[in-house]
Amino acid sequence: MAYAQIYKWLVGATMAVPCSAAANKTTWTCLLTRPSWYQAMAVWDTFGSQPYTSEPHYRQYRDLMGHVFNVDGAVQIGGKLILLENSPADWGQGNSGIFSCAVK
Repeated sequence: MAYAQIYKWLVGATMAVPCSAAANKTTWTCLLTRPSWYQAMAVWDTFGSQPYTSEPHYRQYRDLMGHVFNVDGAVQIGGKLILLENSPADWGQGNSGIFSCAVK
């Protein structure tokens, strides 16, 4: 189930920069974009469970089971990554099945 969710998150998305660790060296983020101003950020923590406050334009998040939750302040992150989103993804439209990654 987790593999299928991550596949949906990545296929057709663009990752313009590599994933990066926060100053604490345990919280990791990966920024993803799609056409029509869609922005998402995969986030997880390798140390354990802790609250994470994202930028205010992220309005919902998806877990590895595919459930969608509203973001209302901090979200709980841990070893299982979540996908913060600024809007619902349109994964069914124009999905070429190709993951695009360009590092500048």
